[in-house]
Amino acid sequence: MILVALKHEYRAVQPLLKGREVLRAESFKYERGSIAGVPVAAAVTGVGKSRAAARCADLMDRERPCGVILAGFAGGLRDDLATGDLVIAGEIREVGAAGCAGEARWTAARESLEAAARITIPGHRVVPGILAAVDRVYLTPAEKRELALASGADAVDMESSAVARAAAGIPFLCARAILDEVDFPLPIDFSRTLAPSGEPSPWRIFKEVARRPAKLFRTLDLGTRARIALQTLRAALPQLAEAMGMQRPTGG
Repeated sequence: MILVALKHEYRAVQPLLKGREVLRAESFKYERGSIAGVPVAAAVTGVGKSRAAARCADLMDRERPCGVILAGFAGGLRDDLATGDLVIAGEIREVGAAGCAGEARWTAARESLEAAARITIPGHRVVPGILAAVDRVYLTPAEKRELALASGADAVDMESSAVARAAAGIPFLCARAILDEVDFPLPIDFSRTLAPSGEPSPWRIFKEVARRPAKLFRTLDLGTRARIALQTLRAALPQLAEAMGMQRPTGG
């Protein structure tokens, strides 16, 4: 099973799905198909821990997968991580409101990490690392550096710890393509633009940028970075699916 938080991230998944079949659950749609010959179910969860955990649990009940991959974008917290580099989470640390890692931690299985170590992305690095799972967007380089110091993490996302918990008992792998480098200031707080579905609303993004037109060029720059990160995810997902050795989903 492959999960991403955003429809934009799903653009890396959908073109890879062969024999794509759309299915309906009670409150959402998801798809089945195969990637690199490996049968998978795939879905968008929405942003944040609660949405991701709920969607993962729903799909696990329906599909009974033999493994879960959480893929998507992350913010870099290290100087040597560039846009498009891929971080394979060896550890996920739950981070509280103060930015410090708590006791809740998840560690990847050695077998999953060994399989993922064979993944290659032309022009970009693939590195094992520590993910900080947070509840808010870290906008500025100063905030990101403080988070790195407090948590000891290499990259930051908003869903990984929740999905790791929901997928407890089966193989789980989290792969994040770096979107914003540690010294790249995000133009807006995208959490302020979320619709009830957990997706950023284009209209709300427009309103945020319109309030501060000087941030338009940085927003466009972020779009360029997103295209690079998507290319990384498209290259990684077939290798991730093979590494996990997922079996055909059942149920429906």
